Amino acid sequence: MEYDIVIVGAGVMGAATAFYLSKYGKKILLLDQFRVKNTLNSSQDYSRVFRYEYGDDEFYTNLAVESLKLWKEFERETGRQFYFQCGELLIAESKENYALKCYKTLKKLDHPVDLLDEKDLKKRFPQFSAKLGVLDHHGGVLEASSVVESFVERAKKNGVLILENAKVIRIENDTVFLDGKNIKFKKLVVTCGVWTSKLIDVPITITKQQLVYFKPKNIQNFTKDKFPLFGYLDKGFYGFPIHGIDAVKVSNHLPGKVVDPDEDDRKVSEDFIESCKSFFRKFIPDLADTEVVKTKVCFYSMTSDEDFIIDKLNDRVIIGAGFSGHGFKFAPLIGKILSDLAISGETQYDISRFRMNRF
Repeated sequence: MEYDIVIVGAGVMGAATAFYLSKYGKKILLLDQFRVKNTLNSSQDYSRVFRYEYGDDEFYTNLAVESLKLWKEFERETGRQFYFQCGELLIAESKENYALKCYKTLKKLDHPVDLLDEKDLKKRFPQFSAKLGVLDHHGGVLEASSVVESFVERAKKNGVLILENAKVIRIENDTVFLDGKNIKFKKLVVTCGVWTSKLIDVPITITKQQLVYFKPKNIQNFTKDKFPLFGYLDKGFYGFPIHGIDAVKVSNHLPGKVVDPDEDDRKVSEDFIESCKSFFRKFIPDLADTEVVKTKVCFYSMTSDEDFIIDKLNDRVIIGAGFSGHGFKFAPLIGKILSDLAISGETQYDISRFRMNRF
């Protein structure tokens, strides 16, 4: 069996790539070692972050602007909402921090952003206790699992074949080897997240990241109309308003323990839960003594510079990997870029920072 294009990995990047490729009338196969809807890959959950802010890195802010255009285009095409704008509040204890860099950059690029002192912050968002805050107006929640399913549904509607529970054993020349089945391709797109390095030699490190859901006693104070995304990224902590579950989700962006995703126990430690509570005691007191209703483990595929890997490995193979814990917001843009590379070998977008030769 031969396909024009085979996509390995049906997380958000593979699903988005399949969607954009489905517009070209090619014979396309999207396969995954699990089912599309599963709890094991890093794309599945109630929510993911969308934000414009990236410190003083204008490159990623500009990418986010382009990506938001594509999110809204996809919403129009499907008639569904995936991006819920609620703002993102960066809190801090002094003005020498990541939050202030974000403010200066967003202001320079003429994106809506507010700088709040302690008094203003308490008035606008009384849930928080901090010296200052920076509000990125374009911050919002992306409905993670629904996004993946919708990309796949649209791709399937446009003729893409979906093959689930199909683990790739190896890739050689123009052939993908499964257990008991071989599939030939003209072009191959590899988007299998933390499992990428098990198929292709790429410089990524897999880290364990822990998520905890706390149920507020006063739920009405933590809904998206009153409570924004939040982060204290100097210390790594970030979190979400209530979305999809009656709980506030919190995690830490700092890379965790290096692991093998197939061997980790996927358990959240009591130490991590306690670190979240300590963060709350200082900065969001009403969440400090609330009930933990859910925990989850996901993984980051980290590059040494935390920039992505988006490139052609050769004339046949294209790779999208190493999204380093901040890729989801760019999914439609990355899907479009990978589809461009598969169809024509080039793209209109600047991917010079994502080339493999930088390593």
